[in-house]
Amino acid sequence: MKTDYTISDFVADVRAPTPSAAAELVVKDKRDVKKTLQFFEVRLGSEVLQILQEGRTQLSHLNKRLKDPRKRIEEDFLRVDDLSNRFLFLTSWIVKTKREKHLHLNESLFLRNPNQKVKHLRQSISRG
Repeated sequence: MKTDYTISDFVADVRAPTPSAAAELVVKDKRDVKKTLQFFEVRLGSEVLQILQEGRTQLSHLNKRLKDPRKRIEEDFLRVDDLSNRFLFLTSWIVKTKREKHLHLNESLFLRNPNQKVKHLRQSISRG
């Protein structure tokens, strides 16, 4: 019997003698396919777990940076109270200092008043 050859027979990597043998060469064994699928299933599962873990880590990091708005408002209230107390203390101190200076200058002016000097001298003369 004579075998006919085609161009594809010459360029093919593998040649099968019958269509059934070609089908066996082309279709992989069911166990090999199952092993490959199991491998990819495990790999996909680990990839998903890794992505989830990275997401959790990033979320945890962002959560640490984010302050509770109530805590932020409370801190701002404390700061306003502190600044208000400082302002009241400082203005009170300034008013007290200015008042003392005013009293000192007023007393000094009173003692330098010519009428007071004359009155003081008259009292000295009448005593002595």
